[in-house]
Amino acid sequence: MLPHLDRCGHGGPKIAEILSEYRSDQHLRINSTSASQAQGTLKKFIFHQSIKSPADITRQAVTNYLAAQKAAGLAPRTLIHYLSAVRAFCEFLVDSGHLATNPAARVRVKAPLTTPPNYLTDDQVRQCLAVSAAYGWGWPVKLALNTGMRKMELIAAEIGHIHFTDKTISTIGKGGRHRVIPLNDSIMADLQILRDCGLGGRLIVNHSGRVMSQATFEKRLYPIQEKLPVITGYHIFRHTWATQLYRSGTPLELIAQWLGHANIKTTLDHYANLGHVFNDNVNNWKTEA
Repeated sequence: MLPHLDRCGHGGPKIAEILSEYRSDQHLRINSTSASQAQGTLKKFIFHQSIKSPADITRQAVTNYLAAQKAAGLAPRTLIHYLSAVRAFCEFLVDSGHLATNPAARVRVKAPLTTPPNYLTDDQVRQCLAVSAAYGWGWPVKLALNTGMRKMELIAAEIGHIHFTDKTISTIGKGGRHRVIPLNDSIMADLQILRDCGLGGRLIVNHSGRVMSQATFEKRLYPIQEKLPVITGYHIFRHTWATQLYRSGTPLELIAQWLGHANIKTTLDHYANLGHVFNDNVNNWKTEA
């Protein structure tokens, strides 16, 4: 059973009810995918720290939770996302009268050192597409490599989000920010076939034709990663797409816009320091899987 949270620490609404209220509040301000992710993170926090009432959510509880996750091997950037989710929830509790102040407001996670992102070379891309196709996962990987979309954005993508005349796809990213991403001819040809075949829903679905969960998506990547250890995680596809754009001379302002970075500094920190790598043999590849 889930513990209870209330204003006084006695009885009152269950944690599930408060989380449901919070999720409804998030749905009004950000996209449903982000709201679901945040709720999952909060449930982990509540279980881990045995939260029974809002009074149990202290600065120390938040710090202990992040320390435990760090010890479990989570990367600093993931910890930052976890902290952001807890901090936003605490702000909701303050606004709704469950807490007087936000206990997570002054908690900090040490930012990771800025290093060039991992990305796939042209040969590795071709190998990745071949292996993923052999495991029946070629289409999602090709989409990721050719759009740079985040995992949950890709899962939420629908044929109705494609603008066939403009050769773009619309998506809702972090913080409910809408953006439009250009698509190359290779992907557009695939999407045109899907539309001609009558596809009108999600671009990626599970075996039963329903919405795919993030857990299932990640599970489908495991055998590909085992075969190709160079694929360190889903984000390597996103980094590869952005890196190829940078190699082809695309302005960082546009790359930042298409990646959905709220601040161009994020893009600068990740990609501007790769300039010395790309003086020769620039090859803006297009995949053919």
